[in-house]
Amino acid sequence: MTMLCTANEPAWDLAEAEKRIRQHRMSDAVVEITLPDGIQAPAGVTVTIDQTGHEFHFGGFLGPVRVYHDRPELQTFLKQFSQVFNYATLPFYWSQHERQPGTWMLNEHTEKAMRFAREQGMTTKGHPMMWHNTLPAFIEQEPRVDQIDRYVMDHVRMLASEYSLVDQWDLYNETPGIRLKPAENGARRWVESLGGPGPCTQKIVSAVRQVQPGGYFLLNHFRHDDPQYHDQIRYCLDHGVDFSAIGIQTHMHKKSDVITPEQLWDMLQRFAQYKKPIHLTEVSIVSCEPLSDWRQVQQQEAAVERARRNHGPDPAIPSTPDGERRQAESLREFYTIAFSHPNVEAIVWWSLSDEKAWRGMPSGLLDTQLNPKPAYETLDQLVNHQWRTSESCDVDEQGRVSFRGFRGDYRVTLAKDGVKLEGTFRLTEENADAISVSLH
Repeated sequence: MTMLCTANEPAWDLAEAEKRIRQHRMSDAVVEITLPDGIQAPAGVTVTIDQTGHEFHFGGFLGPVRVYHDRPELQTFLKQFSQVFNYATLPFYWSQHERQPGTWMLNEHTEKAMRFAREQGMTTKGHPMMWHNTLPAFIEQEPRVDQIDRYVMDHVRMLASEYSLVDQWDLYNETPGIRLKPAENGARRWVESLGGPGPCTQKIVSAVRQVQPGGYFLLNHFRHDDPQYHDQIRYCLDHGVDFSAIGIQTHMHKKSDVITPEQLWDMLQRFAQYKKPIHLTEVSIVSCEPLSDWRQVQQQEAAVERARRNHGPDPAIPSTPDGERRQAESLREFYTIAFSHPNVEAIVWWSLSDEKAWRGMPSGLLDTQLNPKPAYETLDQLVNHQWRTSESCDVDEQGRVSFRGFRGDYRVTLAKDGVKLEGTFRLTEENADAISVSLH
């Protein structure tokens, strides 16, 4: 979808983005209201229309439940999570749940995270079915490629079968990154034996589609400009591989990874050519000065991993007031541009809290004490106020009300004879002019 803009308003201008948001994320709705006795609502009576949930996926990663799961702060963490997110990424890292062949057991904190997300009515995504960075040792050490193949195929089919209530799945996470592993690495030998990332994806998709024909399965990669990722996508499209969406990670830990609004728009336009939904699967914007280069990132990550292995103090980089101001501004720009692009279906913020955040970088929306940072307040304002509909409407002669609102779930309320009557409906692009609600 090629977006048009005026010569004076480039596509990445936030005012232009807000125009696109009103165009692509809202619909004109006509709602016919019926009272409990089956009679249409009387003309002239006022009803309130309040949006209770978004169609769009504003998401977060629930992996940090591991940090809080046996601490009283867990409830604060989960409350802050559900305040701004309706979509949860769940950690299904293979090595954490199966250390010996045939001994799969989902750990307690992932079970807790999954239960919480379901209770909140969130859409859930398992992350991932397969990833060469979180494989059990028995696969890494397996000399026979055919045995590795059996392990992987049995594993992805098991996930699709046993966890069918998980709504979506990342497939083989960061498949093109396998080339960075040593040649003797078991996963690399397996992927290369199949012919590379494209054929590997084809085989996994074929297996999981046999279990879940209607499942939602994503590609996902850490570099949007990796030629091999684009090769993988094109291979899947050319060979009829039935994947559901394209995932792009945007961790901005070093200066060269910081994405400007113009760069973000250009990136989304490039992926839009594939005519698949786009998920921004892992978003990190730090509230400190980004590191200068990849070497600094490696050094920081190694120091954090070493300290955590030895149960020492976390060598985390502290958040700063200036950094928090920049983080909030960058979040507003990023979400506004991404939400305005019609191909984008989900935005997933990676670290809700600064405590034990990846690489010890302050990329959380909350500080280490779970207090909201300016970026959290900015996201809350966008999701729960600026991009949420609440209207008072008068019923017309046909018992209907008309309004324009963001797509998602709604509650309609009418007061009659001192009694409050309520009903619910869902506004989508398809049903906007034909919604019927019976109040009770």
